[in-house]
Amino acid sequence: MVNLRCKTRLLERFIITGSTVVVIVTVVLLVKAGSTWNPSLQAVQGDIHAKPRRLSNEVDNNKPSKRGVEVFHHLRPRSITLPDPVPMSHHVTSNHHYTCLDHGTRYKTFEQCLCREGWYGDSCDIPDSLYGSIDLMKIRRKKRLYLRANTARNVVYAAPFNHEFDMLEALMYELRDLVEVFILVESLYTAFGSRKPLRLLPRLHRGYLREFHSKILYLSIDHFPNRGRKNGWISDAYLRSYLGKHGVANIRNLRNDDVIIVCDLDEIPSRDSIAFLKFHDGFPEPFGFRLRWSAFGFFWKNSRFTQIPAGCTIGLLRTVYNYDTNLVRNIEDGLNESRSDFQVYKRAHLIHTWFIGVDNHYAGWHCSGCFDLQGIRIKFQSAQNGDFPRWGGMHEKMDYEYIKGLVRNGVWFDGSPISDLPIADPETDRFYAPRYLLQNFERYKDILVNPYRNKTKNLSPYGKIKHNQWL
Repeated sequence: MVNLRCKTRLLERFIITGSTVVVIVTVVLLVKAGSTWNPSLQAVQGDIHAKPRRLSNEVDNNKPSKRGVEVFHHLRPRSITLPDPVPMSHHVTSNHHYTCLDHGTRYKTFEQCLCREGWYGDSCDIPDSLYGSIDLMKIRRKKRLYLRANTARNVVYAAPFNHEFDMLEALMYELRDLVEVFILVESLYTAFGSRKPLRLLPRLHRGYLREFHSKILYLSIDHFPNRGRKNGWISDAYLRSYLGKHGVANIRNLRNDDVIIVCDLDEIPSRDSIAFLKFHDGFPEPFGFRLRWSAFGFFWKNSRFTQIPAGCTIGLLRTVYNYDTNLVRNIEDGLNESRSDFQVYKRAHLIHTWFIGVDNHYAGWHCSGCFDLQGIRIKFQSAQNGDFPRWGGMHEKMDYEYIKGLVRNGVWFDGSPISDLPIADPETDRFYAPRYLLQNFERYKDILVNPYRNKTKNLSPYGKIKHNQWL
């Protein structure tokens, strides 16, 4: 040890003439001395790119908090034990004349429930996203669909993270009282297979989203799947599968009738759609969402919706999918009717693929590429090697001025228009964006109003904008 100290002092004196050599030799000496230095930690320090806006609840310093470091570890996922289920009596009001779902009820008279805008039914329990669903109405006529009798379901939300800070914040605050656990997985590799830093973990250590820390189950991956660089769909599937096999498996007290939802972070289900799943029985599974689709910001709305398979009960995930959450997103491979475990499960459960939402009565939002210019570049350079054409591999398409022109004019990378609709307006679009983003308009205005066409327009969500989710 004395010799090691002497060598270290000599090296420190040598810094002026050979700093590079000093760093290399010092690291070697420390490793020989028994240091627990881990090379993967080099990439955990964050990224100068994709800097998110600091929230008001974030610790205002650059030092990790002891609590954050203890809760979130890049190699050792935590376990979360759910408390006892919440009784439905906390969510409904009943008397001899009616039962009202509080979430959908504006107020009650002696004889009936009076619904909030966007809610329907005698109990104000059917949200707008479901009211026009033909498949669901058939189920309702058969008396299969009903409010749960005893306890509300637990909802687990699982998503991979790359650099979607704005969307993550919107998701957390939008669904904070409806979701029990958020599983987030972050990789040291992009979906393309390039090495990258962990962007979320160091911010969690510093107190980012600290009011949600008790609900976040953080996972990180320090390796890349074999053959993932040649076939990008393999890397996509691996990341999603990891959410279930290493995330759901670490949640205690999950019941078979609880719900798992698997989405990308640019896909945000509405509060009302999640509330329906949480408080009802009798709907079929697996289920998905039809989402309002926009690109580069909520202002470039596509005339078509995005349809995604997204969820099922924990029972189906355990029994048929074997905790593989990628199969939740892959209905064709997941529901293999020739499998014996599927046949057994089907005898006791309603198996029918269906989607919440119809055109103009959406179940949420899909905002693709909703970042600043730097974030858009990161998104497409990180894209997997399978979703062609791969715009992130074309140098001229990643030029900032070129990307700015796409955002300004509503044009895709191939020159085609994003939509045949005029630019959307939050004053007139009743389902423009998640409520939390609109309530914090100044913080998120670059994805709410086109920054290259509406620089002088100042909109207040509590002024002109009408949004029926606030009622």
